[in-house]
Amino acid sequence: GCRARVLARPCVEGFWRNEVHAAVRHLAGELHGTGMKPTSGLFCPAAAVARAAAEAARRLGGAYIGVHVRRGDKLDMMLGLVEATEPRAVAIAVASVAPPGVRRVYVATNDRGADFVSALAALGFQCYGPDDLFEKRFFASDNHLLFAAEMKLVDDATVCLRTFNDSTPWYYADEPQLSHYLIDRSMHDYIFGFSATGTLCRHFERPVDLARTT
Repeated sequence: GCRARVLARPCVEGFWRNEVHAAVRHLAGELHGTGMKPTSGLFCPAAAVARAAAEAARRLGGAYIGVHVRRGDKLDMMLGLVEATEPRAVAIAVASVAPPGVRRVYVATNDRGADFVSALAALGFQCYGPDDLFEKRFFASDNHLLFAAEMKLVDDATVCLRTFNDSTPWYYADEPQLSHYLIDRSMHDYIFGFSATGTLCRHFERPVDLARTT
């Protein structure tokens, strides 16, 4: 017989429930990484996450733009990502999609050293981060709970601005809204070095010339 170790992960109330909504289950894995987006996210938020995001939105005090800037783990992998996610570039992107009168911006990012506050202030926006809106218990040794709440806060924004052209909402919504992007490339472009479906990207050389290997 075959012996194997199995890791069983229980489905319990946690940072997010392991439930996938039936309306989007069939899309999982089919459109991800292709430059195309499902109409809604795949998760349902845990009650604690939904409450925390709602309280953060209340503290914002009105309409806001939610921005998710993914930098640290992919900057060395993807050409153009540094330029597209630097603070001034993000501020310009925010200004290009901001509805009239909406000047509050929440920035969720894994690069806490980037000065988005000053860049956005220079264009007349007020920038908020997790230190401004979330309780101290969200800042544990890992950032899983904070990430879950931030993604809900971004999903619920008046306008969403995410990093890649196939970045989807994290959470299911009955009325999903349009999501804008900072760079017109798939989040998986670092594997191939080009975007097959981007509309504004330049042509990039592939790391491996497949034509020479066949």
